[in-house]
Amino acid sequence: MIYLSAPYSFGNSRLATVQFKAVTEFAATLITENVFSEVTYIHAFREATKDLAENLFQEDYWKRVLRSIQKNADRAIMYQLPGWQKDPRFNQLYKLFQSWDTPVTVQAPLARHLCSPYKEIWENAKYFS
Repeated sequence: MIYLSAPYSFGNSRLATVQFKAVTEFAATLITENVFSEVTYIHAFREATKDLAENLFQEDYWKRVLRSIQKNADRAIMYQLPGWQKDPRFNQLYKLFQSWDTPVTVQAPLARHLCSPYKEIWENAKYFS
């Protein structure tokens, strides 16, 4: 299984929605390779359970939920959407996969994810602040 990770802005719903859309589109190109997309999973749960307390979605909760999936991945892809340099979770996960000797590929964004309508949101985003 491929574990696909990308930056995700918990505190900025507009940016999080665009990150979700971009990474889910990329994940769709890998679907026949047995891919698990962390952002797709998290965002879908957040959207479906808006009535739950926001603290359910804090990092320590997701670490527990996702850790077994991460450990069972054959390889990981780090999808470098704009803002990835400032996302501590994204960069910590990269180091974690390396420490487990899981092969990690760094993937630059597909060209369509850098153009409109994404471009305007990336340019106006305040990442992880």
